[in-house]
Amino acid sequence: TADKSDAINQHFINELLTRDITLAEITQPVTLDKHKSEVYLAAYFAISGEHDSGRAFLKDLANAMELEAGLSTYLERQADLGIQNNRDLMSFTLCA
Repeated sequence: TADKSDAINQHFINELLTRDITLAEITQPVTLDKHKSEVYLAAYFAISGEHDSGRAFLKDLANAMELEAGLSTYLERQADLGIQNNRDLMSFTLCA
């Protein structure tokens, strides 16, 4: 029935959301350099890079995807600049 199917789907989704995901599961399907950068940026935005565990995860992710030396630092700087530019734009818009 539809209710049973919905319950199974909900259980499956809840299981995916609560279980640990390995770096291999994240990186294995990512083969293009563009996509590797996008995955790295998504992780950067999703976690706080200030905490040691977050920094360690980002380092491990970059290593697992074999990002070129310095690319992760470049991506983080570009992301931070984009965030700051958005904040500046929002402040200007709110003040105007």
